[in-house]
Formats: sequence, structure tokens, C-alpha cells
Amino acid sequence: MIDVKTKLTFKGDKACSNGKGEKPNCHFIYIDGDKFYEVRDDMKVHAVSTVG
Repeated sequence: MIDVKTKLTFKGDKACSNGKGEKPNCHFIYIDGDKFYEVRDDMKVHAVSTVG
């Protein structure tokens, strides 16, 4: 379990985040119940998170 506290910005249909000094990392977000999927431009899943 990781506690992430990074603000998201939005660029078109993508959610973007970046750490200090890093360039933004953007992904499509798909929500399914209590899970959300971060999907790269090549449509491969980058990460899956559970809300709650």
C-alpha cells in the first residue's frame, strides 16, 4: 500500500502528475467500481489503484 499525495492536472482526456523537478507523466483513467486504471498511450495498463 502506497500513500500518494501528488496533485493531478488534466490535459485533454488524460490525468497528469509530476514530482518535484520531473516532467508531467500523463495517463488515461478508467474507473471500474472501487478500482481505477492508469493506461498509457499504447493502451497498456500502467497501474491499478483501489479507492477506499
